[in-house]
Amino acid sequence: MDLARLPAFFRDVALLEGEAVSRFSYDPLLVPGLLQAEEYARTLLGAHFPPLDEETVDERVAARLARQALLVRKNPPIVFVFIVEEAVLHRAVGGPEVLRRQLGSCWSARRCGTWRSR
Repeated sequence: MDLARLPAFFRDVALLEGEAVSRFSYDPLLVPGLLQAEEYARTLLGAHFPPLDEETVDERVAARLARQALLVRKNPPIVFVFIVEEAVLHRAVGGPEVLRRQLGSCWSARRCGTWRSR
C-alpha cells in the first residue's frame, strides 16, 4: 500500500495494521473504513472540514480501498472483529442508493469468510 496516499496521522496505524494478526473495531457511528464501499468513503471524505480538494479525496478513497486487501490476506491471515451499531446500517450516508451499495459491499465481504455478522 502506498502510505503517501494516507493522511499523515494515519500512516503509523496503517503500518501496524499491515503487520497485525488480529484487529478489533467498535464503530457506533459509521461503517469502518476497511468495510466501506467506494461511494460511502467518497461521501464521508467529501464532507470533511476543512474541505479537501478532489485530488486528495481521490487519493484517500484509493488508499482506503487498497487497505481492504487485508480482509482477504492469507499469509498470515488476520482475524477481524467489527462491532457496528445497528443504527449505522440505517444511517443513509450519501442517500439511499449509497447505503444500499454499502450494505451490499458489507454482505460481499462477509461471504468471503473473513468476518461474521450477528
